[in-house]
Amino acid sequence: MYVKKRISVFELLSERWKVVFAILICVTVTSVAYTAFLRERIDVSVAVLGSITGAISFFIVFFTAQAYDRWWEARKIWGNFVNDSRSFGRMAMTLFGPAEGDVPSIQQRLVRRHIAHLYAVKERLRGESTREYAKYLSDEDAIRVGGSSNVGNAILQLQG
Repeated sequence: MYVKKRISVFELLSERWKVVFAILICVTVTSVAYTAFLRERIDVSVAVLGSITGAISFFIVFFTAQAYDRWWEARKIWGNFVNDSRSFGRMAMTLFGPAEGDVPSIQQRLVRRHIAHLYAVKERLRGESTREYAKYLSDEDAIRVGGSSNVGNAILQLQG
C-alpha cells in the first residue's frame, strides 16, 4: 500500500527500472529489426493497424476502469472503517454512567483495544509484522493475541 501523496520519477524508476529497461530493449530490437530487415517485405495497412490500436485501447480503458472501481470500493470501505471506529470510541466514552464502578479503566481498555485492532489490521493489509498494536494492549492481552494467525480477529474476540 502506497500512502505518500506524490511520487517522483526517480522513485518510480528506482523500483521499476528492470521492467522499464526490458520494455526499452524490446522496443529497440523490434524497431531495428523492422527498419533493417522487414520494411520492404511487410506491408501493414492502416485499417489493420487502426483496428489493433482500437482493440488495445478498449483493453486499457477496461483495466483502468476496473482499477479505479477497486480503488473506490477500498476507499468506501476504509471510510466506513474510520466512521465506525469513531462511533465506537464515542459510544465507549458515553455509554457507561458515572455510578457504574471503575468506568474510566473500562473505557480506556475498550478504546485502547480498538486502537490495537486498527493497528493489527493495518499491519495485516501491509504485510508487516511490527507488532505496533501491542503497545495499546495490556501485557496479558498482548500475550493472548500474540500467537494468533489473525491478530485483528483475536483482538475483536477480546473485545467481545
